[in-house]
Amino acid sequence: MELLRRLRRQHDEPRSGDDSGAAELVIRRAASRPRPQVAILSDDGASDLAAEIRARLRKATVVDLPTSMDAWERHVRFVEDGPFDVVVDHTLNHDERLAQLQDLHFLARPGGVMIIRDGMTSLTGREDAPFKAQLELLKAGHRGETRRPTRRRDPLWDSIRLGKAIASFDVEGEHLVFTRARMLALAKLDEAAMNLHLERTGRLAEVITSVPAEQFRSRCALTFNAARRPVRQPEVYDVPELSLRVHHDAVVAPGQVVVKDGWVLPESYRHNLHDRLRNRQVIDLAPRFGRPRYDQSSVGALPGTYFHLDSEFRGHFGHLLTEQVSRLWAWPEVKATHPDAKVLMGTNRRRPEMMEYEYVFYEAAGIAREDIVLTKEPVCVERLYGATPMMENPSYVHPGLGGIWRAVGDALARDSAEREWPERIFLSRHVDAKRACNNQSEVEDLFRAQGFEVLLPETFSLPDQVQLFRKAEVIAGFAGSGLFNIALVDSPKRVISIGSERYHAANEYQMASVQGHRMAQITCRPDHPDDFHSPYTFDHEREGPWLAEVFSSLS
Repeated sequence: MELLRRLRRQHDEPRSGDDSGAAELVIRRAASRPRPQVAILSDDGASDLAAEIRARLRKATVVDLPTSMDAWERHVRFVEDGPFDVVVDHTLNHDERLAQLQDLHFLARPGGVMIIRDGMTSLTGREDAPFKAQLELLKAGHRGETRRPTRRRDPLWDSIRLGKAIASFDVEGEHLVFTRARMLALAKLDEAAMNLHLERTGRLAEVITSVPAEQFRSRCALTFNAARRPVRQPEVYDVPELSLRVHHDAVVAPGQVVVKDGWVLPESYRHNLHDRLRNRQVIDLAPRFGRPRYDQSSVGALPGTYFHLDSEFRGHFGHLLTEQVSRLWAWPEVKATHPDAKVLMGTNRRRPEMMEYEYVFYEAAGIAREDIVLTKEPVCVERLYGATPMMENPSYVHPGLGGIWRAVGDALARDSAEREWPERIFLSRHVDAKRACNNQSEVEDLFRAQGFEVLLPETFSLPDQVQLFRKAEVIAGFAGSGLFNIALVDSPKRVISIGSERYHAANEYQMASVQGHRMAQITCRPDHPDDFHSPYTFDHEREGPWLAEVFSSLS
């Protein structure tokens, strides 16, 4: 605990003429600036500390916000007025300081300071406080001594990256002081925070149109073998307001990254309602700060009007049918306003070019092949339209998405082959696929015995896949994108899915909620309970009787 010993040693050293009061410390640190900027997080938002600083530093701008304010609103307001010369955690709840430090530190300008009021109390008065361990991790991260986590979302990354953003640690009286190192950190914005920022400043973008928020009751008749209804499959969805926005001179990088004036915009995040917004192409520095991976010095210019339709996983059928299609509600308005508008997407390591099936799908959705532009490098776009998705897995799905799915399905089905289609189908997977069923052949045999034809969906053309699903009376298969064509059918179906308890994605249920399918969901024990992609085994004694009841109900 070398850092703690050094801080306590500094704390115990005699200090001649050094007032340890928080106000004196802030004033001393800010006074060298001609117009100092000070941010204070306090318990009531009207702290005595803020009043004293305003009185003694007449040219200072002091922003004092309370912990009771919504965290995203507070984030927006702090960032709008920043960066700050001094940032102060003036709260009394020692247990919250771990989380507060992560975001507050990045509000300081490089060379500015972050002050934790009575931080020594957090260290010396609470022997089991997690704050102690956090400081040691920060110090290790600062020195590059921390082990690199193997998991992308390991919380240890926060300590490593925050440690590298701290130039020095000091103690002043009872207070801890961290000096901000020079590190690029952009503020994240979720959908609500983005619109709040627009209301307050009118900067970044303009809202062209919006669709009101609503509650949507699922149309899916769901049954399941689990002990209780899956929490990610609610009976009622709270659908947020949908917005179509236009950005001028925003930087767009492959991997669904959109940046403007020091903000990472909500178009960058496929899980746009999560408290922690993440994108693989944005280095996560803190819950509300990140740094895009692209080279900031090599941004080209892209004149014209574009509709942002990129994805972190562009070219993956499942992500196309859910995340990308769910933004197409806005495309007709963009194209009507700007007939020359194009759709903008990016390359990725696995799919450096557009795949033929993507062109076929988007043509069915009303986007001409020549209207799709694929960028390999970050570009500054003259005029960029972005839309809130109608679906976010697992938070919500908008009922209007059903009309888009059906129209795409209608267009694709018109090009399907003339043939006899089976009434019962089971969509299987390659044996080496993620989330593999260990006894896959046994499960397939169970369905064959009930008259199901076992198929691999990717062996059919896209139009034939749609017609296969539309002509079937019962659709079954292993959970995952192989079942996703249940979104493109023209009438409700009986659907049976088999997957792992650990596979908690709700795509199929969200599709069934819109299209009105009757869905039986069978979940099996995973081999690795902590792995989303874990293999699993269908237990004939545990799941078998329940599946037999489902089979019986089909007749």
